[in-house]
Amino acid sequence: MRKLLVTIAFCAGSMGILPAPAPALCQSIVKTMVVAHAGGAAYHAHNARSAILHALDMKADIIEFDVQDTKDHIPVLHHDFVLQPDEAQQNRHWLDKRTTFIRNMTFAELSNYSIGQSRSGSPSDKPYPFRKNQEQETIISLDNALELISNNPNNPQVFVEIKSALDLPAGYPAETLAIDILKIIHKHAAKDKISIISFDWKLLHLIHTIDPTQKTVYIFRDPLVYAREFANDMRGLGIDITSLTPQKIIDRLTDGFGPVSNYSLYADYIKKQGGWMLDAYKDDATLPLVSQAQKIGLKTGIWTVDTLTETSKAVALGINAITTNYPDVIVAALRPSSAQ
Repeated sequence: MRKLLVTIAFCAGSMGILPAPAPALCQSIVKTMVVAHAGGAAYHAHNARSAILHALDMKADIIEFDVQDTKDHIPVLHHDFVLQPDEAQQNRHWLDKRTTFIRNMTFAELSNYSIGQSRSGSPSDKPYPFRKNQEQETIISLDNALELISNNPNNPQVFVEIKSALDLPAGYPAETLAIDILKIIHKHAAKDKISIISFDWKLLHLIHTIDPTQKTVYIFRDPLVYAREFANDMRGLGIDITSLTPQKIIDRLTDGFGPVSNYSLYADYIKKQGGWMLDAYKDDATLPLVSQAQKIGLKTGIWTVDTLTETSKAVALGINAITTNYPDVIVAALRPSSAQ
């Protein structure tokens, strides 16, 4: 009975935005993959071991996480280029300031910090009321994360997001970063299930130059919006950005492609470079962008979707993959027959 009610509620709630009757939604939702953002950040700290294990239990189709590189060239799972005060502890004490860049620390040095929870009441904590804190959890390596996933019977796909600093001091040079990550991926038999994803299209182009067989997903956001956000992030980390202009950032992010209005050009570029998916921010996933991508055989994704209303709209657009902090809720909505 519960499964039936979930199906009726979700499909009925979608009728207002669909050109076809509700049954069309019910037939299409089984084709939509669910991507656990940062392992399912609603429940555990971003990219933590506990998040990966929980995402496996929630039967996400794809597990996504962010990767940085250490001083001794060990790729690790972490979102930011540093450890933040509200998100890391040392000797059971919260940091009073951010650390140096991860690129300047060895894996052993990073292991002295606990990243399993966020400081209660902080901006990092407030958006996640359902989080289960793991006080003494430390950063996990990419190698270890892929091993955990490959040994799981659910056998999901993996999205490895490379956090590029555009060769600025916050991160490794693009080529070094690409080689270090590809070395780890090549160790694992399930390479065909692993995709490298990034906002930095020039970096993805480099990935294909080094290994033409490596699967890639191109993340899309309005380039000017992302240029502003990137500049603010770098300035907040104390990086001198006086040499940067919005256009320089845009050109690097899109491999010189630029902010054009013809959506088919974006899709054509990604297809030509060997990408298999265009993954767009939810506000940028317009019907022309999605349609042009799918017309030439690209899959389409959308991020970060944390409401059932947004999920319904994504399905109506024909999106192939939905990235969310709540993979269990979205899986239940899309595939009610699998709900427990």
